Amino acid sequence: AEIQFTHDSNRLVFPGYPWAIREVCTARDRYLTYIMARRLATNGALVLLDRFPLSQIQFMDGPQIEWLTSNYPTNGLIKFLVRQEKKYYQKMMPPDVLIVLLADPETAVRRKIDETEDSVRARSSEVWEIDWSQTSACVIDASRSKDAVISDVKQLIWSRL
Repeated sequence: AEIQFTHDSNRLVFPGYPWAIREVCTARDRYLTYIMARRLATNGALVLLDRFPLSQIQFMDGPQIEWLTSNYPTNGLIKFLVRQEKKYYQKMMPPDVLIVLLADPETAVRRKIDETEDSVRARSSEVWEIDWSQTSACVIDASRSKDAVISDVKQLIWSRL
């Protein structure tokens, strides 16, 4: 089932148990990728991870089960799956350098044509509305051309090496 992302918690629809089990498996896979990335970085490699789980972001790349079941009675299975999913994400330390590519939601919708507009708009709005100045994030204006954004990212990475 496709998740319809929304800021309105009354419109959340629990997609079902297979989805929740898949979310735990996704969390485990992300954790294993994180472990491999940390190992490479510890050995001197430069590692770039896209869409890293962040506590500020609810709609992407982090624990999903608890907030998507918030309007539904929970049972033992859901509670177990919530704990398992959280366990994997809690083991992941913040990145050494966090780069946020920030584009207004309507620009994101125009660019991301392989997903529903509502889904892209909700996720993009969430990132857009965060006050990144209160974090250690390096924010790059992603509303510009792809070449300009890539140039800024490269410059930022080189400045940190």
